[in-house]
Amino acid sequence: MTAAVIKIKYANPPKEGKKQATVKTDDNQIFGVWPKEFGLLRPGQTYKVEFSERAFNGKTYRTITRCEPVSDVEEPPSGLAQQSQRSSQSNGEQEFVARVLAASIQACCVSHTQEALTAEAKMLRSVYRQVF
Repeated sequence: MTAAVIKIKYANPPKEGKKQATVKTDDNQIFGVWPKEFGLLRPGQTYKVEFSERAFNGKTYRTITRCEPVSDVEEPPSGLAQQSQRSSQSNGEQEFVARVLAASIQACCVSHTQEALTAEAKMLRSVYRQVF
């Protein structure tokens, strides 16, 4: 396993018929990522990742096996910036729930019923609020 600190530029869900999503970093490296980690990765954020490498047809493929966010030290916001941050946090929650729920559906970890999807979304919102 190799470790690196990366900043996500793009996060793309798996293409049709593929098992892995992909992320592109600010320095244009491409990593494969399994659905369970994909929901945790957001563009513009920095992460400490562990990844494996394999060669296939003369090309090296990297797959993220573990990731954790790298926190930047910021000054406390005030006024309009604080209001913007609250809006951003609710958008962050919405994005987190949508991405993880989509990955769960794609991995067939949740059934396609209104009750199951609602319960899963409520659970993910609770997780987000506890963690962030």
